Amino acid sequence: KTNFLIEIPSYIIAFILEIVTLVAAEALYESSLYDGLYYIITCSANAEFSFLIGLLAYKCVLSSVAEMLFTKKIHSSEKQAKDDKVSTVILIIICLVVALATGAYNYFFNTQAIAMHDTGIYVGTKAKNEIVPFDNDRLEFFLIEGYSYEDSYDDSPEEKEIYIVIDGDYEDYLLSNNETPEELKNTLKLMKDNGIEVISLKDYEEFENSYIYTE
Repeated sequence: KTNFLIEIPSYIIAFILEIVTLVAAEALYESSLYDGLYYIITCSANAEFSFLIGLLAYKCVLSSVAEMLFTKKIHSSEKQAKDDKVSTVILIIICLVVALATGAYNYFFNTQAIAMHDTGIYVGTKAKNEIVPFDNDRLEFFLIEGYSYEDSYDDSPEEKEIYIVIDGDYEDYLLSNNETPEELKNTLKLMKDNGIEVISLKDYEEFENSYIYTE
């Protein structure tokens, strides 16, 4: 019988914990980028599958702990009660290890960084990365000038974004880290100063029609 008073809070708290784990992995990776990088354009994780695994693992830990603390099981003997407790503790440890392993996996393999380097552009994950020339073929940069909705178009500074595409994977483009128009303007200036081509597009729809749905 499902105890919703345990299950629902466990899922909610597990979701929060996995978000924290993912953010921590990104932040740790970003802080670990070496001194030769003088400007980080983006640092983000593509972690849908590992996020789900971590969520379920944290949920398993939380619900198992809650059941141990707040529910009373009936056992036929002291030995069965002891064996059940040991099994639960082992399950909690395994799930906790899996949850923390998703953070490590995101840190090493899932978090992509694009950054300026003195001699080119740093691109890759913690486990696999390289510095490519400023005029390389691996990276494409797009300035999305505004946002279209029905019959309206907004090209105010707050609506502008930079999309970064790696190896022609247009569907899984990365967003730049810029949180304000001033940061975006500074990024564009640095890219221009280093001779990096930035393709200007009206909105996401133009990007989509030109590079994703081209057939």
